[in-house]
Amino acid sequence: MSDASRRELLAIGLALPLAVAGRAHAAEVADAGGGLLQAIRRSSYPMRMAGGVFGGSGWSFIEQAAKGSDFVLLGEEHGVAEIPTFAGQLFDSLAARGDARLFIEVSDPAARMMDLALADGGVGRLARWIDGDAFGVAFYGWRQEAEFLARVRANAPRDRRVVYGTDYEPFATRRILEELERLAEHTPQAAMIAAVLDDALRRRADAAASRDVGRLLGFGGDPGPVDSIVRAWPSAPPAAKLLLETLRTTMEINRLFVGGQRWRSNQMRADFQRANFLRLYRGIRAERRSARVMMKYGANHLRRGLGDARVFDLGTLVPELAAAEGRRCLQVAVLAGRGSVHSVVDPASFRSMPQPATGATDYALDAFAEVAGDTATVFDLVSLRPVVNGAGGAGLDGRTSAVINGYDALVLLPHATAAGSL
Repeated sequence: MSDASRRELLAIGLALPLAVAGRAHAAEVADAGGGLLQAIRRSSYPMRMAGGVFGGSGWSFIEQAAKGSDFVLLGEEHGVAEIPTFAGQLFDSLAARGDARLFIEVSDPAARMMDLALADGGVGRLARWIDGDAFGVAFYGWRQEAEFLARVRANAPRDRRVVYGTDYEPFATRRILEELERLAEHTPQAAMIAAVLDDALRRRADAAASRDVGRLLGFGGDPGPVDSIVRAWPSAPPAAKLLLETLRTTMEINRLFVGGQRWRSNQMRADFQRANFLRLYRGIRAERRSARVMMKYGANHLRRGLGDARVFDLGTLVPELAAAEGRRCLQVAVLAGRGSVHSVVDPASFRSMPQPATGATDYALDAFAEVAGDTATVFDLVSLRPVVNGAGGAGLDGRTSAVINGYDALVLLPHATAAGSL
């Protein structure tokens, strides 16, 4: 989520789109010099999907690139039904070569609870954890995304954690507080936690009635009661401290944002994500040094360089970490192409609804969409960098350059469909 009202962003379930480039962008690329449009054509590999399985030279390109990578970062356009299928097949490929772990755009406590639910009973158990709650968890209340997580979870033994998260948690606050209640049972702090949970439930009912997610505890709540619990419970177990820290940080991030301090809010969120990733990754490496990591987040979070929110996010940290460790990192953007729709959350009903997908246009990738046409296509962006960063890139839209330099490959999926609710 970048520099706009976070209430509005979460109400529609998407990051704020960038300014629309327009169909004329393909002509701009053609005129940029150095034959960039021709280079885009040469960098393209068609990909097919049949029976839920991707194939063709485009898939072979991605699979081969991932085979030599210890980190695979998949920056997506949210709400597209085909993307979790692509991600699931890619994770299967990583797991076939050894231990693999998945990081997703939810909090660490929520990811842990989801991992346990999936290990206990797959999609059905995860659906019961979400419990039909419109505010249950970001993104994974869509059926295809839940099936993706179940597919990932099936790659590992029940007693090995597979799904991790790094983000703040504006949605799954109810589950976090319920877990805190369990951990605080028979302690003096139990009543304080129960009071915060009661407030969270009242706020959820109010948000549903008013169609305003800003009324949720995670967006508009007062962090004071959580601070009081922290002060009153210095001997809290580590699991409880993590839950409290996640709640407190979530409310502080959104307090800054709603208060107009948007860059500070975005910087705090990025700092929180990076710190959580490093803590969890070090634990994984201590357990099994050979483990590979796949990450699946919104495209802005996993691009190298300064992001749309004007902060350096996971997409900058992870490849630098990989380089420092002598490991390899592959960064892939997966967006809907021409004629596509994706799911957003309707602010009037809080139900998923299809809307035109605009990811390729938002990032000024119309020339790539023109080359792809009606065929799913993979583009080798590394091969385009000598052109883009030389005379051939003169006059090129900065958003296009940011994608080419910030990702190693681009996947466009024309005529993609909207994800459906569980």
